[in-house]
Amino acid sequence: GHLFAIIRGVQFDRTTEDPLDLATFNLCFFLARNLLVTTHAVPIPAVEVFRTRCEASTTVLSHGPARAMYAIMDASTDAYFPVLDEVNGFIDTLEE
Repeated sequence: GHLFAIIRGVQFDRTTEDPLDLATFNLCFFLARNLLVTTHAVPIPAVEVFRTRCEASTTVLSHGPARAMYAIMDASTDAYFPVLDEVNGFIDTLEE
């Protein structure tokens, strides 16, 4: 009657001198029929964006907790693309 999932997030680690250092983090989800709980050790931009959307519109949560989980997971995986683009650019520079 419930689901527990963990996804791995990635972002550039701005606390180091190397602009391509990466920091990873876990984003945990506990989904049950009428609730969604997320846990994370660091602030997660995707969770903050979803929270802002919920505050702006009362209908966001009307789609249920599974839809909320999907929205947060989708935004979290979308955050990989800028990282991949920058790493690919760095690799292209090395190849040249």
